[in-house]
Amino acid sequence: MAWRRVVVTGMGTVNPIGHSVPEFWSALTEGRSGIRRIARFDPAPFTSQIGGEVQNWETVPDNCAHLVDPREARRMDRFAQFAVAAALDAAKDSGLDFSKLEPHRVGVVTGSGRLPTWPGPWRSWPPTPRATSPARC
Repeated sequence: MAWRRVVVTGMGTVNPIGHSVPEFWSALTEGRSGIRRIARFDPAPFTSQIGGEVQNWETVPDNCAHLVDPREARRMDRFAQFAVAAALDAAKDSGLDFSKLEPHRVGVVTGSGRLPTWPGPWRSWPPTPRATSPARC
């Protein structure tokens, strides 16, 4: 297989220490940690009660709910919203004029180190058949 060149033209991130690349880089160089006691659910039943959660996502002006149709955003799991926001930031950061590019030669690479963001195994899943969407499976 022949190796092909890849060019990184833009970056985006949503993570426990930043909702954008500049915010993330600033926190990283200052040595701030995003690990703290879990707040999205009661971690008492678990041995470990700490984790790296994205904080204040709902109050971020450019979170996914503001970038896509609000109905679609409600159907997306939280991690998918992070991915969409980061990908859109990366596209904006690239400065590329996508209308002048061949669509099959442009792509986004995402990475995630995460556990599912649903409430947990101690509840029945899915809560109802209507609550299931492809983004939550």
